[in-house]
Amino acid sequence: MTPSIAVVGSGVMGTNHARVLKQLGLLSAVVDVDAERARELGAKFHVPSFTNLGDIPAGGADGVIISTPTATHYDLARASLEVGYHVLVEKPVTGSISSATKLAELARTRDLTCCAGFIERFNPVVQECHDLIRRGHLGRIVTLSSRRVGNYPTRIRDVGVILDLAIHDIDVMRYLVGSKITEIASFTGSVHHPTHEDHANILLRFSNGPLGSVEVNWLTPMKLRTLSLTGLEKAVQVDYMDQLLEISRSTFLGDSHGDLYRPQWQVERMQHKSKYTEPLVGELLDFAAAVQDGKAPLIPMTDAIESLKAALISIEAGQSRQIITVE
Repeated sequence: MTPSIAVVGSGVMGTNHARVLKQLGLLSAVVDVDAERARELGAKFHVPSFTNLGDIPAGGADGVIISTPTATHYDLARASLEVGYHVLVEKPVTGSISSATKLAELARTRDLTCCAGFIERFNPVVQECHDLIRRGHLGRIVTLSSRRVGNYPTRIRDVGVILDLAIHDIDVMRYLVGSKITEIASFTGSVHHPTHEDHANILLRFSNGPLGSVEVNWLTPMKLRTLSLTGLEKAVQVDYMDQLLEISRSTFLGDSHGDLYRPQWQVERMQHKSKYTEPLVGELLDFAAAVQDGKAPLIPMTDAIESLKAALISIEAGQSRQIITVE
């Protein structure tokens, strides 16, 4: 039986969740504390609207998506699990490790799914990179470098750029490398945001050797979402938005021309552009399968907690100006 899923929150991401769920035939209700916005979203997608999660009638939903300000995630997710709903919480799942751990434990004791919304995991180019690494096509991964920048988002008020943007790249790098982060250094600052960082450069060391570099800001006039990987055999350039992947390798041809400062290299490049797939569709289908069949989600709470921990330590490292060892 097809699961029914309600969306809590009518902001940008909540609206997108509702849009895609409607397309998939899974949307059952929308909830927002602002009655007018709830009615507007419900009318737009032809589903019931409510101002309180507890107003959803019995049988009105099998799962809920929490897409509200981060400060509200824990209470809403806990209430949802206590009712018996499976839950997907937008990143960051909560503002602290302790509250995220409590949600994971509650979901376990209730035998319910509780997972995190890291949309980039479902980007086809990330899955392709993961497959290339798994099959050894790139050789041992040495470095990863990401850039996620753009204009200041007026919708984000309660967290800084690390919990809003950098946490995506932390999660992707952890997924691709397949090991724990052991050390974090971070340089942060604020130009416009009154209380949180709006630009950051983060350095990560992974237990199996690779180094990661994450650049994020809300200052760049154009939106960029890129990732570079360097392996001992090949390098990869990724454009998340265009879903374009370029694989490069080079062969040294010697310095027979006599100019020691201009060695000769033969560079081979192969570009692959998949048919565009909206990552949010993959994320919601993954959640629906977990709700319907009990399938383990791609991003369990254990992963969400590790990425949250690294993001919070990145904030701490930026404030203390120290390299922090991750326990």
